[in-house]
This record gives sequence, C-alpha cells and structure tokens, in this order.
Amino acid sequence: MRRAGKSKSSLAIQRLVLPHFTAPGKMIIASFDLGGTVGFACGGSDFPPWCGSHELPLTGDDVGAYLAAFDDWLYEMLAYKYIDLIAFEAPIIRPGKTSLITARKLIGLSGHLEFIAHRRGIQCREMLIQNIKKHLSGHGNATKTEMIYAAARLGMPGLDEHAADAFGGWLLALKSHAPEEWRQFIDRHKMDELTG
Repeated sequence: MRRAGKSKSSLAIQRLVLPHFTAPGKMIIASFDLGGTVGFACGGSDFPPWCGSHELPLTGDDVGAYLAAFDDWLYEMLAYKYIDLIAFEAPIIRPGKTSLITARKLIGLSGHLEFIAHRRGIQCREMLIQNIKKHLSGHGNATKTEMIYAAARLGMPGLDEHAADAFGGWLLALKSHAPEEWRQFIDRHKMDELTG
C-alpha cells in the first residue's frame, strides 16, 4: 500500500545495468504507462529494454504535489540517457466514472511528459491502449494477464501489468519509427507471427 507523500522505486539498483542497455546507432525509446503506478520501458533494440514500475505518492486533491513527485522521478529516470523518442499511453478518461481530480492527474502526467520532451528536443508520441494491446498480444481487448504473458513470450518475464503495458508501447513505437530494428528484435525471439 502506498503512503502519502512517499514514492517507491528500485531505481538505484536498476541503474546499474544502464551502461549496457543499447549499442551505438540504435534508436533509444522510452515508453511510459502513466498513472498512479508508472510503468516504463527504456532502451534500444539490441538488448531487452530496461523495464519496471514506480509508484507515485498518494496526494489526495494536491495535484501539484503529485506532478512534482512525477517530475522528480522522471528527472532521475531520464538522466544521462540519450533518448530519441518518448512514447506514452493516452490517458483514459471515462465520463461519469473518472473523478475530476483523477482526470487532472492523468492529463497532467501526459502533459508534463510532453513538456519535458519538448524542452529536451525529444520526439514524443501518444498511443492508444487498444493499439498497444493489439500489437503485443494480438487483440485490442487483452487482459492484464494476457499482456504480462505476451511480454514474457518476448523475453520479458516477471513484469507487472504497468511494465507490460509500457513494454507493449515500446515495441509498437519501435515498429513505427525503426521497423528494421523491430524486425531484428522480433527475429531474435523467434516471434515472426507477431505482426499486429
């Protein structure tokens, strides 16, 4: 359970593998599944991307504190990395179901991510969750379990639902912006049937 004012991540441990997460000349993509728990996938196509998730603090109605916590984590997440493209899942706002505060937080996360990308001169792409699900699992209504399983089939076992979605976004962005690298990644995992 998350605590108010606190955020959790194993970033310090994960950073140890970063010097090896891609080779020169490969497109480096950072993909995000934005929400109370942020899923992320970052890297080039020659190695499995660095994936994980990060819980943002519970801030109640304080949207500013929520975005500040995201910004602090994002700064560390993107530090010392040469990112060519940032991709993220479009926020899902359900009329009559999503509260105003939740909607402000979700839209605020995506807007802040686009702002950071613009300031750093990084391409930024928003993607629909249905397209991410279809590309990774084969159909646009995939369950959380199906997304986790599909990621594992591509050499990414042990991901939670947020990281699996971020990995799906990373894979779709790779296919759209570097199709040859996408094909090489798929071929290495003998997944030629994945063409969605």
